[in-house]
Amino acid sequence: MLTKQELEDLIKAWPDENGETNDPDTYFNWLEKQRRYFAGVVWHALGRAKIEALSERQKNLLNNALERLLRKKTVFEITDAEILGQYEMITEYVSPLWQEKVVSEFYEKQTFH
Repeated sequence: MLTKQELEDLIKAWPDENGETNDPDTYFNWLEKQRRYFAGVVWHALGRAKIEALSERQKNLLNNALERLLRKKTVFEITDAEILGQYEMITEYVSPLWQEKVVSEFYEKQTFH
């Protein structure tokens, strides 16, 4: 939770309608804190096993999907179910591991010919 002074500083640093801020350090530090907190929320929602089983491609796709979600909602409005939904969409439909393996093997065969 922010102190009264931190909140006042953040309000002053908040970007205007042109996206410009008079105190970028304060604003970007706050954004970074929100991202670190959200990383913990994601870790809690998915669990270690699911996160460690992701391929690099899946990690990147999931990060992008979660970033889009963060642009629509605050960290506190995003539910575990939404996080799990993004995970399932990536791992089951967009880029399942079996599909990545097939594509990888295809490209390996192409380089030998």
